[in-house]
Amino acid sequence: MNKERTEGEGLVYITMPMCDRTVNHETSGEFIIPDYQPELRRLLSVREKVLPPAKYVSGKGVECNGTVDYTILYVGADGGIYSMSVSSEYEFGIPLDNISDFELSEGSSVLLRTECEGISARVTSPRKISIKSRLLSHVRAYGRMRLDDGCADTEGMQRLQGQTENSEIYATGSDVIDVETEINGMGDDVRVVCADANVFIKNVRISDSAIIAEGDVNLCMLICREDGELRPIHKKIGFEGEADKSQWADGGRCRVMGTVTDVTVNIEEGRIICNISLVLDALTVCDRTVKYTADAYSTDRECECDTATFAIPENLVCLNGNFSQSERMPVVDSNIPEGARIIDSHGSVTFKDCESADGKYIFTGTVKYYVLYEKEGEYGVCELELPVKYALEGASSNKYAFDALGDIIDCRVRTEGDTLAIDSEISVCADIFREDSADIVREIRQGDPLEKGRSRMVVYFPTEGEGQWDVAKKYRVPVENLTAEKNYYVL
Repeated sequence: MNKERTEGEGLVYITMPMCDRTVNHETSGEFIIPDYQPELRRLLSVREKVLPPAKYVSGKGVECNGTVDYTILYVGADGGIYSMSVSSEYEFGIPLDNISDFELSEGSSVLLRTECEGISARVTSPRKISIKSRLLSHVRAYGRMRLDDGCADTEGMQRLQGQTENSEIYATGSDVIDVETEINGMGDDVRVVCADANVFIKNVRISDSAIIAEGDVNLCMLICREDGELRPIHKKIGFEGEADKSQWADGGRCRVMGTVTDVTVNIEEGRIICNISLVLDALTVCDRTVKYTADAYSTDRECECDTATFAIPENLVCLNGNFSQSERMPVVDSNIPEGARIIDSHGSVTFKDCESADGKYIFTGTVKYYVLYEKEGEYGVCELELPVKYALEGASSNKYAFDALGDIIDCRVRTEGDTLAIDSEISVCADIFREDSADIVREIRQGDPLEKGRSRMVVYFPTEGEGQWDVAKKYRVPVENLTAEKNYYVL
């Protein structure tokens, strides 16, 4: 959908990048196992989840702060498996480029993706764990710049109009969405070891007042009975939620990422009652054609133009999708002991790169699987890191920016003889922006009146690359005064 957006008489705005940066930072903390849980005998795994950060745009730049949630799985002093959920906070700030050119009160959007590059965990005492995480944040900020060359349409002013495709960008969020479910027939001898969930967005639509996302919350629990038997439970719960919508977002394309922020479980009369909280982050893009002043001169006065080159973002991809991944490997290469029984598995996805080739956009990265197993009463967790690839149809582009967030919807790891089989369903939330350059006149300054000579006819033979505008500007005459012949101009 193309549309011309103006605000007030003669005011035209264009969306441009304010920054595109990568920030390395860390977060750390010491965490105490509560007294009602057994002491730690052996640490099995620490899994992280980076929650969507808060973002604030000001005259100084972008301020970001967020939380990393950890699920600590360990073997207790009594030989059973237990977990603990803890959190660590982080914050950072980045300056914005040419911030004075943008109107920050409305129309600025920050696209932020933070991923965990690595975790180090150390047990300092039977009830104390120290965790440090290395984080990598990719920040892209877009703002609205007014296209105003500062010069009125005075007599004799000639302007060359340029035109470009531009995407307006709106990043919005939602209030907390609560989803409830219960699992019956559990009996009275059940203990929930750990519980987590993720969000799979199946459908996104834009209504008059909101962005509506439909999908499933995938609940994953590990329970333990009094006899020590461990059993995974997986359940899908349908949901519908709303994210905020910009007043200008009609007719656009939208993608939505859902993140579970909290899972609480209670056991009542043989039932496990689960309360799940989640938030939605939406990105909406609207295509439009923007006209701007590419060059100018005056037929009556001295005239100077200040021109700058800008990167103009145009959205190519904005979608939610999913795909399957199947891997096979020898069990001996997985570090899972021979004869071990696989109890449960989880995973996480990180897309690192995107390339354009043969009419496709190809996202590449890694998927990390955590496999809980048991052998002869001893528990262990195996971490497997494998490559992942996701391809989309699309035209080739040389210069572009991208974001791609992935999550494991469903994961099944099992042994088939001497082979370890891994089958998973992966959700993707992706956007790609192409950036074309445009030379835009930012200011026109007029000086003293030109001295007018006597009238004359000029026959001009242009050099290679010279057009009608170039000749008219050179002789300070209106373009309409030129007569174009086969290989020369008459003015």
